[in-house]
Amino acid sequence: MAMAAPTASGVRLTQYAHGGGCACKIPPGELEAVLSGLSPWTSPDLLVGLDPLMLLHTRRAMAESALTFFSALAAVGSLALVDACDRLDGFRWRAPLGGALVGALVGLALCSKQTEIVMLPVALLASGGALRQRLWPLRQRLIVLVLLSLGIGVGSGLTFWLLNPVLSQHPVSALREMLTLRSELVASQIQVNGERDPEVVLGSAPARLRAMVQQLYWQPPAVWDAPVYLEHLQPEAEAYFAEPLHLWLRRPPWPWLLMGLTALGLGVCVYRAARDRLSSPPRAEQVLLLWFGMTLVFLALVIPLNWQRYFLPLLVLWAWW
Repeated sequence: MAMAAPTASGVRLTQYAHGGGCACKIPPGELEAVLSGLSPWTSPDLLVGLDPLMLLHTRRAMAESALTFFSALAAVGSLALVDACDRLDGFRWRAPLGGALVGALVGLALCSKQTEIVMLPVALLASGGALRQRLWPLRQRLIVLVLLSLGIGVGSGLTFWLLNPVLSQHPVSALREMLTLRSELVASQIQVNGERDPEVVLGSAPARLRAMVQQLYWQPPAVWDAPVYLEHLQPEAEAYFAEPLHLWLRRPPWPWLLMGLTALGLGVCVYRAARDRLSSPPRAEQVLLLWFGMTLVFLALVIPLNWQRYFLPLLVLWAWW
């Protein structure tokens, strides 16, 4: 059956693939046509997809692949929710229902990795900012905001509960035990890794911020968190890094160039948000700023070890800047 020629804009996966698993493939001819319309200098999608950190960490048997996908999906859902709030001309049930859907997306991200709890304040603050600008009585805005917050909370909590069967019987005590076990695991990791390499322990926010910049721009992809079983891993790592694509953005002058472009793009976005007083035109940039700010603060406060994969949530954001 003849298919329309694909373009870089308006691409839909279901336009070319209708199955799942191994059947969900885009034919080489159509894929080439789609990719030919994307510029590596103006398309953040390609910068993210071809970044050496993304190429490695989303292939590892860790949570980073699902984390990146669902956190981006939650951010897109937050943007759609903000857009819906901008279009409201009165009370509509679609606002709290939309909040529940976004909450479900946040719950999926949270199940991938608990660090994505930052998406909850992102969704709440972004939609709350849009409601604040509605020309409604204060009481009406507060009612919609409360219902919207309940929708986000219920959607995320229910999703997290359904995907964690351990919470089904006694959710409160099970959640308390989960947090205790997580705290004990972190303490054990800090002790064991700190004894072997004290520099890997990040004891302050400035140290975490320095490690963040180093890992995102300068450090080569980390095949392992701790140097164990090197007799088995080292040959495979050397073969992996023999491919130039797996290191290309970690060699000068690329790190300096990308850091400069990130600072420039972030500065422009902050300037636009301040200039327009958080009005409706730059909503996408506002959600990105919230996502970036919340993630940056969270990582700067809680990340215990200088492990590269911990900083991967910021990778998508710097490419957009």
